[in-house]
Amino acid sequence: HRSSGEGMAGLISFAMPNGRLLVETRVTPAGRAKGFKGDSPAPGEGLMLVWEETGIRAITMQGVPADLDVIFLGNNGVVGKVVTLVAETGRAVGAARYVLELASGEAARHGIRPGFRFRWSES
Repeated sequence: HRSSGEGMAGLISFAMPNGRLLVETRVTPAGRAKGFKGDSPAPGEGLMLVWEETGIRAITMQGVPADLDVIFLGNNGVVGKVVTLVAETGRAVGAARYVLELASGEAARHGIRPGFRFRWSES
């Protein structure tokens, strides 16, 4: 399975089997650190945290008021790990260049699991 996305300059729209995902990108340390602190995504929306290269990424839920699905992706957009984190206390660590954060249940709804491939163009 795979999805296609357009653009990498702030927003990516992925065509998924069960609808679209509109994802805001965060490329700066401050943007990645903020994530969904004090906010929570609506169904069909999310954040893509972006780093220059693959590394070990730690995601914490301190200050995040809702459970999230957290998806770790490699350089090629292939999902390596999917976890659901509990609001305020959840924590996950994984190897990734990209980390996608969605409302809890969205990964299952869209069939996102290890091996799923996201595609988009960086321009």
